[in-house]
Amino acid sequence: MAEETDFIGLISSFLGPASDDVDRVSPAPAVSSVAPSISKNNDDFDVLPSTRVVIFSKDRPWQLQQLLRSMKLPIIDNASSDNHEASFVQRVDIFIICRVTTADFAEGYEQIKQAYCQVDTQIKPCFLYEGEWMGRDALDHVSISDIIENKSFSSLLEYALNTRCATDAASPAPSFVMFLTDDCVLLDCLEVVLAHAIGSLQYDQKDRVFNFLTRLHPGISRCQTRDCMSPSPRNWQYHYLIPYLNNAVNTDAHESVKHHDGIYLYTTKSGSIEWNYPFDLSGGVYRYKDVQMILKQIRTEDKDCNGKHGFSDQGGLSHPNTFEVRGNQAVLAIDNDLVAARKTLSAVPSRPLMVVLAINRVQDVYQAPIAGSGEGRVAHSTLTANDNKSTDHTDPSALLKLLQKGRNLDLERYLSTPYNSSHIGDVFLCNELNV
Repeated sequence: MAEETDFIGLISSFLGPASDDVDRVSPAPAVSSVAPSISKNNDDFDVLPSTRVVIFSKDRPWQLQQLLRSMKLPIIDNASSDNHEASFVQRVDIFIICRVTTADFAEGYEQIKQAYCQVDTQIKPCFLYEGEWMGRDALDHVSISDIIENKSFSSLLEYALNTRCATDAASPAPSFVMFLTDDCVLLDCLEVVLAHAIGSLQYDQKDRVFNFLTRLHPGISRCQTRDCMSPSPRNWQYHYLIPYLNNAVNTDAHESVKHHDGIYLYTTKSGSIEWNYPFDLSGGVYRYKDVQMILKQIRTEDKDCNGKHGFSDQGGLSHPNTFEVRGNQAVLAIDNDLVAARKTLSAVPSRPLMVVLAINRVQDVYQAPIAGSGEGRVAHSTLTANDNKSTDHTDPSALLKLLQKGRNLDLERYLSTPYNSSHIGDVFLCNELNV
């Protein structure tokens, strides 16, 4: 009997498991666990591709700040250790689609925007505000500029994906797209993460790699969102990525890429649970043309159901939650299953590159399980007496106080703590302010 993949049941703490009234999705039967035959692409690697990063955030400015901080982008504080020269990421554009419900959260987002946008760098995150959350009159004490007000999620998503970059309006469409939610934390800089992802998507000569799943790695064996074990695919193959990384990034500046970095490629349909979830907004990286194909399929289905054309305020492109669920359904529908017919391979990094802090829930479309302190941590790992414990107050309002106090996550602690789940419950704070 074919194993069912419950796409909705895999949604993260931002994009949580579905309520009982949502239809389940049953993909095609899993294929046999035969190792894929890979013809390495030796000649046609683009080491400086144009990439679009789209981040989804609602009422979590502090968590968004920590995600941006974990990317190690240039910021306004020139004395900060987080400053890095842009190289591989100089052709990266970052768009953040925000939904805000109170003036306090709006001020928090504005604080982050000023820190990351008022600096002389080619990387300037673009903040897009969704919905009729409040008017300018209600925020006369807040200096909010360039807000796209009263816009639906679907129109902002279209803008974020399709507008030309700010540095070169005549530039072509991006080659790759990375999706992130604000509860993600990178364990290496964005430059290194994207180099892994883009190297993976270009690795196969036959262009069969559909996705790079940043949050997965060989140490993942449990699915927190479904509270079950999630064994890694059998007969996956390790592929050495260092030659590409040496061309794409400055390995002298990034010692982490010297440790035999590589990727694992496997037939998507041979995986289950976490490993057979092709369209992932928590760190999934895709070719731009494949994302456009998925959007076209969703729009077509919505038009057939509702008689509406293009991006709609209802349906599959009305909310990040529904976008992810419908995106996975679209993958199965395109050409009688895109990941079974043509784009048959998935890629994951050979080491941890990201965790998801499943410590709160800000949406009410699906009921997402929240991870407790220590959840996801490998059983034999321990904390010393000097390690910071997780905060007991992780709702967005409480976390907003951490933004106001200048408190930051201890990124090194996450890097050194082994986890068997990509969704975790630990909140490790630095002892010093503004670290």
